[in-house]
Amino acid sequence: QRFALPEELVDFESKQGQCIAASAKVNRDLVRALLRQEHPAFCAVASAMTIAQTEGVGPAEQKRFVEIFRQAVAWPPVMACYGLDALDSLPGMLKYWLLSHLQYDGAPLALLAEWLRLLGFDVQIKSAGNLDEDAFRADVASCFPSLDGDPCPRNYILVNYSRSVVGQRMFSGGHYAPIGGFHQEED
Repeated sequence: QRFALPEELVDFESKQGQCIAASAKVNRDLVRALLRQEHPAFCAVASAMTIAQTEGVGPAEQKRFVEIFRQAVAWPPVMACYGLDALDSLPGMLKYWLLSHLQYDGAPLALLAEWLRLLGFDVQIKSAGNLDEDAFRADVASCFPSLDGDPCPRNYILVNYSRSVVGQRMFSGGHYAPIGGFHQEED
């Protein structure tokens, strides 16, 4: 189901949105790999898997997200991502079972970072509270070619933001999405 956007935002599928996209820097591989979430709580899973699929790694089914942890040589501290540090001492099968259920309540950013690390990504978590807008814009720009025709750098940004900022108030409040394009003039 699609929800109306606030007036200050431009729908990507509108004529104006397509005009902006035509002159923006876009990671076309990421946009082609874009996955719709298969469950209302899977925006984090779908976003992380979109990035992984862009690089041709990771599972294709969102319900298999936690399989990567079970296949790991050593389990990262996945329960600490939920604030349940003591549960990281549990055997792997119990953690797998817990994660299989917890994923239906959403996933913390730290869990996505651990998942992407297991797939070979170099992950940094940055908080908006510790990052000014210019640094954020520079990070976004680093994900796209500086010159037309250059290949996209293998950098990705997965953002977590409040849905209320985009006029959606009927959900838990948080949402994840990978940044697939950047229009410097429109900011």
